[in-house]
Amino acid sequence: MDPPTQPGHPSDPRSYLDVGLDEGLLAGYCGFEDVCELRRYLCSHAFLCYWLESTKGWARDIPWEAVLDTFIELQCSGGRHLNLITRRRTRYSVSVNLYPVFEDRLREQLEKMACIVAGMANSITKAFVLSAGMASIDPAAQLKAKRMFHSRTRRTFCLPKIDLSSAVQLPQLILVGDQAQFARESQLEPFNRALQLLRFFTAATEDTPFGEYFFRTSQLDATVPVGTHCIPPWMVYKPLVVEIGFLRSGTDKAQKEAYYSDVDPRLATQKVFREHIREVFYLLGTNAYVSEIVFFLQDGNDANSQVALRVGDVNWHIIQDRLKDLPAGCTVECGFSLKVLG
Repeated sequence: MDPPTQPGHPSDPRSYLDVGLDEGLLAGYCGFEDVCELRRYLCSHAFLCYWLESTKGWARDIPWEAVLDTFIELQCSGGRHLNLITRRRTRYSVSVNLYPVFEDRLREQLEKMACIVAGMANSITKAFVLSAGMASIDPAAQLKAKRMFHSRTRRTFCLPKIDLSSAVQLPQLILVGDQAQFARESQLEPFNRALQLLRFFTAATEDTPFGEYFFRTSQLDATVPVGTHCIPPWMVYKPLVVEIGFLRSGTDKAQKEAYYSDVDPRLATQKVFREHIREVFYLLGTNAYVSEIVFFLQDGNDANSQVALRVGDVNWHIIQDRLKDLPAGCTVECGFSLKVLG
């Protein structure tokens, strides 16, 4: 089956990407630019603590879609999955008190796995806030994770050595509540990425030719760039040209003398884009602030007709979605006006 060309639909778990054993596709899906950065992350205690927890009592014949199904059910019950993993008893053991008790063993397993996946996603989100997406290696924690890994896998494989003096890049697309980077991604997409990482590594620990390849030949200090063919179609960056100019007085048109934006408004917050305009027009350090921003888009198929999207009248995220729907390489006009304070 060919991989999907669109992000998964929140009501259909089977519509989400299944990377299988494709290491390059997994790296591209999770936002890594280098496959070896993915390998370093998988061999670090930052990931192993969640993988080790996921292997306890997990029935491998349960399809991964069932875990996403559980997320959907919990989400419909008020986002309960975001509250199940707020604390952990120790660094390497998710507290059993966080798991509901069920008479149905299968249901218990599914909710436990959902807790682990959500806990992994939340920890990565916090790490991005605190350390810009890099996790430092704790030698003691790494040694403990290595011993537990060898105990769990019965020493079939040896965990590749990792440089304890360097930091590990985290998968930047597993951010809870932040799907602004790519068009139409649902809240389940980051959780599927976390789940795919766990499933991929589990497959690598099985005594198969793939396991031999991953653990016996993996190099953690090499450079293996992620090819464009490994990036899912909806995640491929589509260039957008944004012309910024002052709004003409009394009109909804930008002046012809415009500058090209180096900041993509589809990916930036409204605050960042406003500050970028001030920087482009040498207004930083002055009392002049951007008071109004208007994007001018082509209205339907009529090349001579434009629709004005004024920030404030139209929600910033809605404007971003409209910009994401534009074809690659098109040009968008952006007008702004200033207000001088004090």
